Amino acid sequence: MAVLLATIVNIGQCAVAQAAPSPQVVRANQVLSSSSINIFQAKPTDGRIDGPDFSAQVLGVSWPTEAEAKAQGYAPARGDRIVEFELSESGNSNVWMGSGFGPIGASLSIGGTQVARVDLSAIINEIENANSNSGTGQSAFVASVPKNNHNVDLVLSEGSFTQSFSLWNLKRSASDSQALYRTADASQTDAITLPGGQVGVTNNQDGNSYPTQVTFKQATLTAFDPVTNEPASSPSSAYLVITADSTYTTPDINSPGWGNFFSGIQPLSGSEVTFTPSGGSPIAAQTTDVVSSADQPPGGQDGLLDATYYFTVPADLETGTVTINPGSTTGFEFQNAIGDSIPVPLAITAPASFSLNFPPLASSPSQPTPPWQKASSAGATTRTVASSHRSSHATGHPAWLIALIAIAVAIAIGLLAFVAFRRRRRSPHPEWVTNPTFALSSIVPSTWAIAGTPIALPPATDLAGDEASPTAPSVEPAEADHETSAPAGLQVSVLGPVEIAGWVKRPKRTVVTAIFCYLALHQDRPTAAEHLMDVLWPIASDRKSAKRHTVHTYLSELRSCIGPEVVSQGTSGGYSFQGPITTDWAVFTTLTTEAHLAPRAQALELRKNALTLVRGKPFAGQNADFFNWVTSENFVNQMEVAITECAHTVAEESMVSGDLGSARVAVAQGLLAVPDAIQLLGDSVRIAALAGDPSELRRAWAYVSHQLGDEAAAELRAEVEREAAGHWAE
Repeated sequence: MAVLLATIVNIGQCAVAQAAPSPQVVRANQVLSSSSINIFQAKPTDGRIDGPDFSAQVLGVSWPTEAEAKAQGYAPARGDRIVEFELSESGNSNVWMGSGFGPIGASLSIGGTQVARVDLSAIINEIENANSNSGTGQSAFVASVPKNNHNVDLVLSEGSFTQSFSLWNLKRSASDSQALYRTADASQTDAITLPGGQVGVTNNQDGNSYPTQVTFKQATLTAFDPVTNEPASSPSSAYLVITADSTYTTPDINSPGWGNFFSGIQPLSGSEVTFTPSGGSPIAAQTTDVVSSADQPPGGQDGLLDATYYFTVPADLETGTVTINPGSTTGFEFQNAIGDSIPVPLAITAPASFSLNFPPLASSPSQPTPPWQKASSAGATTRTVASSHRSSHATGHPAWLIALIAIAVAIAIGLLAFVAFRRRRRSPHPEWVTNPTFALSSIVPSTWAIAGTPIALPPATDLAGDEASPTAPSVEPAEADHETSAPAGLQVSVLGPVEIAGWVKRPKRTVVTAIFCYLALHQDRPTAAEHLMDVLWPIASDRKSAKRHTVHTYLSELRSCIGPEVVSQGTSGGYSFQGPITTDWAVFTTLTTEAHLAPRAQALELRKNALTLVRGKPFAGQNADFFNWVTSENFVNQMEVAITECAHTVAEESMVSGDLGSARVAVAQGLLAVPDAIQLLGDSVRIAALAGDPSELRRAWAYVSHQLGDEAAAELRAEVEREAAGHWAE
């Protein structure tokens, strides 16, 4: 009987072994669609990845062990491990229909380099087959990635828009748009209330005035340009898009004045509609979807606001005012409900302002530490303890002797670290700071093509300087002499005090410098004299408005200061440059843009070279009203965000590689431009902690308190301590 039972058991085991299929080996950096994965180890707290025409969400992620992956039918390539994730996408089926793989691209990024395309065909088929205009698709994926590389991101893109989501940390990249994820459940934000009111309109010929009733239909904050669908220029910027109805009002049929009104009005231009954020300057509108008076439908609408008006505003906007300013247009006057056949000139004689309010930014939900990170840390700890245990038994020496040797080794390591630290303090500047062009010459050509025009790179600032002052955890760069070292050609430096190299003669008026800077930073299009009047003499300004001939006088002076052949007036009446005008901001953005596309090591050098252009706060010292546009057009905000992001990235990567000298200088350069940047202040503390120098750490905290105040500094300290605790726990 026993022999019979053994035989039956052996037969059963053989049958099971033959029935178990071999796992599918996933090639290195390969991403496969999978239908066999139904349960995931963790769900992101906020897995949204939204774009212009899609809304996606990472539903679940797993980093299974090799045995767990094998049980699901997969095996990694040699030296790799398996990662699994599930993605859901929603979109307009009319947009996606017939678009091949759809307008959305998806890829897997490892170490900052996109290595494999993620096939969205199953998701797209579900979206295209939706019965309604909006459809949703869902699919699971499995990939084989390097075992020791945790920098694994899912990247979705549409046009120039890209968004990364870390599959290891379950978080979006730090550069995500504030407007895009402002609310917890929508990719755009609508105003809390929509105001309304009356605007006075007058016939300039006969003096008749009739009011029009304005009612806002929609006021929305969005991350994407309503015309091009491209993302805003920085994560801290957004577009405010407004649509409104304007209807004529007329008394009852038996009342005096019945049938008297204006209709068929040509919509107001963008310059006549402004938006002023609370505490900010007026921003002129841009328009799209303008309806001409001939196309306006009959009825109560008079056409005054038959267009979509949009503004570039801060992404964290909460309150502001829309103003319909005095202006002129044309329309048809009706008397006793009988209209003229010829349009008449009309004037806005009773301007009006309307308040808009938006909900505040939603707080980001905290992401718990994923289970695979805890398992990875626990495994490392277990391996260390086991190794120590084996060593103790293998040598046969008593535990007290081993402990004594360990203490001696620790003291020796401490002394070596102290000597290294002292040497580092005597020579705090890495090569990329003391000779900032050395890497650039070997990585990039000497000219960069911006907007089709080759421009020469300006001289990099000499950053060699003394050690950090006791008040700031930074390295003070020496001031560059741009006046004598600038190469031939005009150069505009605004990443610090405004400096212009290449003047034929220096202008006597600040307004001439302001005009030159404005033209230099708007080289993508000609600028009309009327636009310069609106920009340099805004409606809210206390200064007397300039006349057209006054602007032409300033432009003539500008020509004499930079050469008459440099500025020309085109057939459209706009002014533009005929030769290359270099701006440090254009070079900075080109370097950082190239860095996003370059391999990691090259990207780091490009960002370092971009930071050498920073000399202080953008447009520092320019308090004249003629430079108000640098704030109203978000130039300062964009520069501060870009510099902070660049400096933080360099500091973070340098800390990871142990190059604390480069990390210190990157933070110092960033704080030159944005002294109260919380992200960089936190980096300065982390650097000091990694250096293990108590005095440097005390100076760092003192500087943080000086910049932020005690309460904000305490919040930052708590955040850094939580971070450190989480790091050691992992």
